[in-house]
Amino acid sequence: MNKESEQKERILKLLMRAWRYEPDCGLLCVIGSCFAAGDISHITDDVLEDNLKSLIDMEKDRRRGGCRKPLTKGENK
Repeated sequence: MNKESEQKERILKLLMRAWRYEPDCGLLCVIGSCFAAGDISHITDDVLEDNLKSLIDMEKDRRRGGCRKPLTKGENK
C-alpha cells in the first residue's frame, strides 16, 4: 500500500470511529463534528484536508502516548 492509500485508510478509520459516537448523523455531520461547532458550509476542501491531516497527526501522537485520549460523547471539554 502506498503512502496516499495508507493515509486514506487512516482517515476512513478515524471517521468510522467518530461515527460510532453519532450513529444517526450523516457523513458531513460526522466530519464537521471533528472540526467545528455549528455550520461548516463555509469550510473549504483545503481547510478540511488540513484538519483531517491534523486529526491523523493527533492519532499518531496518541498511539505514541503523547496525547490524552479523545473526548467521548457526554464528556466535558
